[in-house]
Amino acid sequence: MVVLTVLLGLFQLKAFTDPVAFYMKLSGELDTPAFKYNDQSDTIKLLFRITPEADILLRQNDTDICVITDNKSANVLPGTVFLDATQVDYPVTVEIILNNKSYSIQMDSDIKSFEVNIKAADDV
Repeated sequence: MVVLTVLLGLFQLKAFTDPVAFYMKLSGELDTPAFKYNDQSDTIKLLFRITPEADILLRQNDTDICVITDNKSANVLPGTVFLDATQVDYPVTVEIILNNKSYSIQMDSDIKSFEVNIKAADDV
């Protein structure tokens, strides 16, 4: 009985102190800031870097835009953009690059969203 109690305690301690799992869970639950883009066109070009490599579905307005892979760019409209990694069986980091600024989203077989907004001239 004592051995089972010690083993149970060790398993719980391991689950609590695994820094990688804790970081992935914490960073994956944080929302990313909205992107602001200053241009006159209707679409916004985003570059995606995915580590490790995976295929992630890019959706907007209930429409599949494309499947993004590492170093692929895609044009999106202003508004909410969804990244769907439900078909990926392992954690991935999606880096989104816009105007030489990068933002990272941690994904673990889930769907995450972010906002893309066009910046008005007053916001400069």
